[in-house]
Amino acid sequence: MSLLDALNKPRCRSKVKLRMLPNLSGLSLVCPSCPPRNSWSVSTDTTLEQLINSSDADPATCEVCLGPLSNDTETDENRWLKRPPPETKQMPESMLEHRPGRTGPWVRIVCENDHVLHTGCAVAIILTTPQAAICPTCRQPLKEIFEQLAVEVQNAPPAAADEAATLEAALVREVDPEGDVWVYDEDRNLLRIEYEIGTIVSAFRTIEYPDEGYERTMGLKTSDGSFKLFVKGPRGQERKFRVEQFGGVVQHYEGPRWEEYMVRLERPYGQVEHYLGPKGDERLIRVEFPDATVFYYEGLKGEERKVRIEFPSGDVFYYEGPKGEERKLRVKSPNGTVDHYEGPKDEERVVRMEWSDGAVIYYEGPRGEERIVREESPDGQVKHYGGPPGQEHVVRSERRLPPADANDADNPTRQRQRTASSLGGALPPLPPS
Repeated sequence: MSLLDALNKPRCRSKVKLRMLPNLSGLSLVCPSCPPRNSWSVSTDTTLEQLINSSDADPATCEVCLGPLSNDTETDENRWLKRPPPETKQMPESMLEHRPGRTGPWVRIVCENDHVLHTGCAVAIILTTPQAAICPTCRQPLKEIFEQLAVEVQNAPPAAADEAATLEAALVREVDPEGDVWVYDEDRNLLRIEYEIGTIVSAFRTIEYPDEGYERTMGLKTSDGSFKLFVKGPRGQERKFRVEQFGGVVQHYEGPRWEEYMVRLERPYGQVEHYLGPKGDERLIRVEFPDATVFYYEGLKGEERKVRIEFPSGDVFYYEGPKGEERKLRVKSPNGTVDHYEGPKDEERVVRMEWSDGAVIYYEGPRGEERIVREESPDGQVKHYGGPPGQEHVVRSERRLPPADANDADNPTRQRQRTASSLGGALPPLPPS
């Protein structure tokens, strides 16, 4: 029997050991523990119809670079045009031309199934893997136009770098007192600000106001959008007036060019901080909270100490002491009552309460255990108290009459007589000598 006959010979089913493939239904190309690449849900296999119907909430995405098809690719090697974002109106016209060897739109239909990619991404497929020039979505061959575009890119003269260098050399640079470089074009249009830490801010909006002395308002932002700077003023003399940081913090500035000082800082949860002083020495003077509570501060920059808090209820707290050690000195209520405190920070105790009608109550004891020891009324009546906090009771009462004339103020005998008359004739003893 030949080998072929032996292989084709029928076998008993009971003697054949069947090998089953494992269940693959639970496999997925998505890592369940990995965070999504974007905060929104996107579809990477974009067709022409999906591109037309896309929106900011459901953007059309390139399957190669995963970037939005509404703009050219962000990578320099695959970018198809030198054209900046549409809102950048002040760039020189020479920088709005096509890159050498790269003509046409930045998105194209790449296969017979109408899938859409960035033009640069499709050409990159041919340049990097010419043996696999296929659509990454449906595996169909890329259209012939991409082979032609790849040849144009390869044969394009290396003039882009020289042109960019020439344009860059023609720009005007001015260094401010902090070492930051303000970059202008030949028409004194502000293009960007180069910071010492390496952050480059590019202009993204310019608005002319002819009715306000031809002042211009311009916004600048970092490439990641985490920092926005707004300037205004005549061309070439722009001054900073607002800064928006990542997280919603907004800083407001006043003052002439390059001498701007911060006057207000707004935080995203509604807190507003007010500052006073020249550039670099701005000191905190007031903080306003969303519930209308206001903190007041005094002192030099970095040493601001809390001196007063005004609450929506009308209560006013007064403080004294250096920064971080402010202790409560007194509390004034809307009804005119004033509480006086003594003791270090966080250990303040009430020692005296003054009422609007002139009455005064005195306290003794540690914080939280203060007890009434004496009450003085405007009519001269004095009550002495005993007992623990919350159970005070009058143990002695007397009346102190004001002196009849100036001579009585220094006459102890006369004062004893006047006090005695108020007590029904009983003469109080003289104090020990």
